[in-house]
Amino acid sequence: MRKLAAVFLIFMVTMVFFYQGDLTDFFYKQRHPGLINYDHGILSIEDLNKADKNSFPAKPFKGTETGYPYWQCFHKNYLKIECHYEEPLDKQGSSLAIDIETESEIHSYSLNHAISGEVCDDLVANINRVLKSENYFCINGIHGTLDRTGKKREYSWSFYRLKTKDGYAHYFFD
Repeated sequence: MRKLAAVFLIFMVTMVFFYQGDLTDFFYKQRHPGLINYDHGILSIEDLNKADKNSFPAKPFKGTETGYPYWQCFHKNYLKIECHYEEPLDKQGSSLAIDIETESEIHSYSLNHAISGEVCDDLVANINRVLKSENYFCINGIHGTLDRTGKKREYSWSFYRLKTKDGYAHYFFD
């Protein structure tokens, strides 16, 4: 029995030594109110701290907070991205629509201003590039307001950035 306890103790010490950074990240993320759900190992502490540095202090998300850039993460099967173009056909005044529909919620992300069709197309291509070999992504936005309740809760957001383990896609430069 002592040998088994010794082996177990050595195993645990080794695990803590090798995974100390991962454990720190895990516990930090669990306590951070700017992360709404599980991040699938995509976000770093730096991602969360950047949001803290540039905005109001985070509060747990309830659907009425307007000043904090919250992160939330989803499977890419829930994601739909498209550009909406205004006439004439030169695609001036287009808008980006990012919709995420889960079993219980709909999250609609958009930019807070119009962009050219070419810029919108490039942004969609960049998002698709970082999503290509990944199953999960995290998306960052502000003004997460609860618009409707019914079978599914519907939220509206201003889009900041999207991240996978392969990289970022965003309109604004950091």
